[in-house]
Amino acid sequence: MKVTRIGTVPIARLFETLLRSLQADYQENTGELLELQELQAGLTYIKQFGDKNQHSVGVKVLELQEPSLYRVHFQSNRGDEFITYECQALNQEETQVSYAYDFVAKDWFGKANHFLMSKLLTKSLERQFDAQLQALIRHAQEQEE
Repeated sequence: MKVTRIGTVPIARLFETLLRSLQADYQENTGELLELQELQAGLTYIKQFGDKNQHSVGVKVLELQEPSLYRVHFQSNRGDEFITYECQALNQEETQVSYAYDFVAKDWFGKANHFLMSKLLTKSLERQFDAQLQALIRHAQEQEE
């Protein structure tokens, strides 16, 4: 599933906002601070989440091509999730950003469940992804001020 939105924000600022989010997530989960220039394809770490950090997922940055492409892989016992952000400058002040999500279940039951749920929740997921893009754009715009 893919959602695209246009924002009034320079591409470099939008992509930097994505990188800062990755930087903060890495630091929160590893306790280590990486500089923005150290963020690159191949970076891996374990992300803890849940009310008491009882869940974990492996995170691997698959592609990082500044300022246009960021692709990450989340691996858990449920399956593999792939999230891709693609940015394209429309002019000096506008950027088109796309958010793509794909899930690959580990077993037959997970595949069937994902197929059914994705059919039932397509519109809801599209709204959620659109809201994420709007929040990203808004946050990047706030960083400019």
